[in-house]
Amino acid sequence: MKPSRPLRLVPPALALGGALLLILPGAREASGYSLGGFNVALSAEAQRDVRVFNNFSDPQTNQNTTIDPQFPGWDGAEEAIWKAAVEWGSEAHGNGSGDPLQPVLGSGGANFDAVWDGEATGIGTSDDNVVSAVTSCGSGVLAYTEIPTKNGWRIRFCDGSWVWYDGPGDNPGTGNDFDLQGVATHEYGHALGLGHSTVPSATMYPSTSSSGSSDFRSIEPDDMAGVQAIYGVIFSSFKPHIGSVTVNGGQVTITGNHFSPTGGEVWFTNRNVSEPLPDPRVRVLGVSSTNGGTQITVAIPADAGPGDVFVKLSRNGNNTLSNGFPFDGTGSGAPLTVSSVTPSTVENLVVGTAQTMTVQGTGFSPTFWIEIDKNKITGASTFVSDTQLSFEWEPIASLGMHTLTVIDGGVSASVGIQVVANATPALQVGDGDPGNVVSGSAMLTLGGQPGDLHYVLASDLAVPSVLPGKLSLGLGSSFQDITPIGLFQVGVDGLATSSVPLGTTSNVTLEWQSLRITLPLTYPIATSNLQSTFTP
Repeated sequence: MKPSRPLRLVPPALALGGALLLILPGAREASGYSLGGFNVALSAEAQRDVRVFNNFSDPQTNQNTTIDPQFPGWDGAEEAIWKAAVEWGSEAHGNGSGDPLQPVLGSGGANFDAVWDGEATGIGTSDDNVVSAVTSCGSGVLAYTEIPTKNGWRIRFCDGSWVWYDGPGDNPGTGNDFDLQGVATHEYGHALGLGHSTVPSATMYPSTSSSGSSDFRSIEPDDMAGVQAIYGVIFSSFKPHIGSVTVNGGQVTITGNHFSPTGGEVWFTNRNVSEPLPDPRVRVLGVSSTNGGTQITVAIPADAGPGDVFVKLSRNGNNTLSNGFPFDGTGSGAPLTVSSVTPSTVENLVVGTAQTMTVQGTGFSPTFWIEIDKNKITGASTFVSDTQLSFEWEPIASLGMHTLTVIDGGVSASVGIQVVANATPALQVGDGDPGNVVSGSAMLTLGGQPGDLHYVLASDLAVPSVLPGKLSLGLGSSFQDITPIGLFQVGVDGLATSSVPLGTTSNVTLEWQSLRITLPLTYPIATSNLQSTFTP
């Protein structure tokens, strides 16, 4: 296991990185900053990405719901951590604004730029470049960076005893309150290969006098010298530079300089929540430039989302990746509007993952995402055209009227949608799709009227069981092969959920169905749809 650099609470100050004995040999204390003897991605390739698994427990960590135009598409903890990584960039990010507490974001002056790639599905391993929270740490530890090699890093924020504030302004600064962006800036410095500094004003200095301080958000001259010592001082005569980005329909035009004539690449932020292990970058390869290496036009990939866009040269090296430039994906020629969602009334449980919902409007682009009451949907969605989107309905926490919002960069448009309880019993096991594989346990989701009792049955035979006029099941072979699973009551949200252990069950296909139980019984007894799962 890699060593790590923890943030520890050391009264009366806050240690921001761990004991100096953890600094690897060769540290340059005389220069203030110290080096850890490694860096990420000398080739400027796969290790520049930064992602967040947003499992922070306190609402203060995600209370900022304002999307800044220089950080399109993201708010809360994601925006704060993105800003922290951006601060180490080669030059000002976009126009340099986005933080009320510092004049310019992007101050490193080195041949390094972090690549924002959105959300991950989990914490990943110590090599997957994911920032997340952990419930329990050692005594007094605030956060730690698992020290990287060329293969990556991981940052964990201790979330059990501390409250992390996402900004963008100062937090209250009481004893257990900490500035997420500032501490993330310090920790990302460790991820880049820096140890602690002996200069008190430096972001990489190991302590601060105030829990609420946002001083560490802005890197200082000693920090800049450290990152330049690792990645080299920016060589602006060769490093590609993006000066502006325009979008027209499904294409983006990037204007700047020093782009490769042929064989270049354009990188986008991934709009999907990506698995920790795979490379999350969305890349267009084999790109040619025009106008003497000052302009590139490419089609926007379906997986590209709001965030940053980058240009990479055809060769490798620290100075071959451009600055990150804000990209909101809008500009199709029509304003973003939402005219309708179909169906406008939806039952809370829609079985399976088919994209059964359709949104009509104008100005849509491939970089959109959808929120229900400000909660981003995690299921699949598709850009059909600039006037139509489709997505998979996911059960939500309450019935009644809700707000569906389409967001494309810093622009949004909304429409109302009515959510009702399922009129007849509905059952989803696992993902509910054909070829449904479950292992270890099976997650059941039942839909029905609040207060209803549903009795779930299972069988390894898809042969009907029928009592004429009273009950008709699609499983069990004349009631000879039926296993009772349990009785579940539907809640006020029209749903009931449970995880059913499968024990030693293996290499078997199971059929599942539920009955609605009323007292006294009324006939015929209402039954749900039939579900099929395979346990390998």
